[in-house]
Amino acid sequence: NRITGGYGGAIGTQHFNGQISVNNSVLRSNNAQLGGGAMYISGGTANISGSTFTTNNGQGFGGAIEAAGGQVTIENSTFHRNQSSNGGVISIGGANVTMTHLTMLDNSSSYGEGDAIWQWRGSAQLRNSVVAGRGRLPDCHGNVNVSRGNFSQDGTCGSLTGDDALLGEMTGAPGYFPPLDGSPLVDAADSQFCLATDQAGKPRPIGGGCDIGASEFGETSTRQLASDAAAEDSSTCRVTTTHALNFRDGPAGNRFGLVRANATLTASARESSWFRVEYNGATGWISADYVTTAGVCG
Repeated sequence: NRITGGYGGAIGTQHFNGQISVNNSVLRSNNAQLGGGAMYISGGTANISGSTFTTNNGQGFGGAIEAAGGQVTIENSTFHRNQSSNGGVISIGGANVTMTHLTMLDNSSSYGEGDAIWQWRGSAQLRNSVVAGRGRLPDCHGNVNVSRGNFSQDGTCGSLTGDDALLGEMTGAPGYFPPLDGSPLVDAADSQFCLATDQAGKPRPIGGGCDIGASEFGETSTRQLASDAAAEDSSTCRVTTTHALNFRDGPAGNRFGLVRANATLTASARESSWFRVEYNGATGWISADYVTTAGVCG
């Protein structure tokens, strides 16, 4: 998508009081002449998780996202090769933005500072995130509140620095960059900001601590999975989604989110062809027609 003389190549809000959720999505090669190559957010609440932004161009501000107002939360997401004049990944010009477990790789700013983040108004919180493969300008610019669990190649986005974050090739859908064996990201995240899973849905932590970035290193061992399964109450109903499913406020109710495919959840109730489950801290209903079940599910 391309916007000439405007903002938000794919998604744009202005004077907005509602909520936008972007989950398990890919936003690629969008272009906005004034700012927000993929998204322009001005007002309301925006929640972004499990998503990948790549090769977007916000020519003025924010290669992937321009956050001009509102409350913005970004978690377990990957930003790759986005570019702008100011803020290769995100420009923050009035919004309150919290970013947790992000991987920002090879993004660039051509004019103002901030190959990844450019903050000039509003607030910016960066937690357990990696900024690497930088261009010629500082990774972060402005008042960016950083946790001790960040890796920033030039040190402007966090205290843990280094020439190479040791990330593998992009894999998965939406794509992410897994840390390699020996990566300085492994077990180095700030425990107080660790999320329960990574971008691919793997549990955190695997090993001695959570890893920095969107992807957790390694796999949960077969032995641990068997132990967890044995500990699970056999009478509990567990459902695993076979497709991405609408998350609704009641059986056949209004849609307020999306549950990813291959998610395994505990069902607390069943009504006809609907299960009530908890997902990402929210309780809602999903269709029973597109799940497999284990345990006693009624």
